[in-house]
Amino acid sequence: MALRWVWLHQIRNSQEIDLDTDASVVVILLSYKRMHNIDPIARSILKCRFVKKIIISNNNPKVDIHQWVSIKDPRINLINQPAKMPPGLRWFLAWKEPSDYYIAIDDDLLIYPRQLRGLFDRLIKQPDIPHGLFGSRLKLHGQQKGKKLRRIFFKRREMDVDILHSIYGVTKNHVNNILNYLDWLKENVVIRNDIFYDKTYKMLSVGDDILTSYSGLGRPKIHDTGRLVFCQTANDTGISVHQRERFFERRLKIIEAVEEIQSN
Repeated sequence: MALRWVWLHQIRNSQEIDLDTDASVVVILLSYKRMHNIDPIARSILKCRFVKKIIISNNNPKVDIHQWVSIKDPRINLINQPAKMPPGLRWFLAWKEPSDYYIAIDDDLLIYPRQLRGLFDRLIKQPDIPHGLFGSRLKLHGQQKGKKLRRIFFKRREMDVDILHSIYGVTKNHVNNILNYLDWLKENVVIRNDIFYDKTYKMLSVGDDILTSYSGLGRPKIHDTGRLVFCQTANDTGISVHQRERFFERRLKIIEAVEEIQSN
């Protein structure tokens, strides 16, 4: 709680920042059950002059996002989705936006403007791979029928990872690759009923971060832009996606399928 108040105080009193480039970025922020975070996160993002648009998509039909976001800024686009949607929705929203660069942020990461600037700077300088600030490396344990997925998490490092988490910096090419992966996975009749959100086979129930991390020409990178602040509900059951039933089993199926696609 103390870190959140420090974050709130600092972004409230911070100056607008810029980047020595003409490039701009579209930021996508999905809202689920942490509506109280959305307005201050958006205010922090708006401190960055290189952000040309913020898409805030409310995926909780029980609430109206307009009641939670009081900012009046032409760069903000508020959307109330008519039904619950999985996180992969952000890449469909990105695909509709004319931009070379996108940054997607989870609603439990309390981002500082300087951290957003640092991430965007790295993406511009190395656009062939996705970039983030928090990630994991994967290890598989056990035999073929009993494999378990173990993750080792890293942050505040300059390094390659296997999977990015919480914040994702990508290009238009990466977004197109993510959607191509979805089309290929849709054809996998063995696993598609288990990994897709519904019978439309449009979005995954879990694992869009996996497709994002595999969408470049090499392994994604994370960067050290200072301490990451997460809200207190980041790991709460019933709120966090990774607390869902069979979460890791489904993710393992997606990883294996994507790696098979890449090898062909």
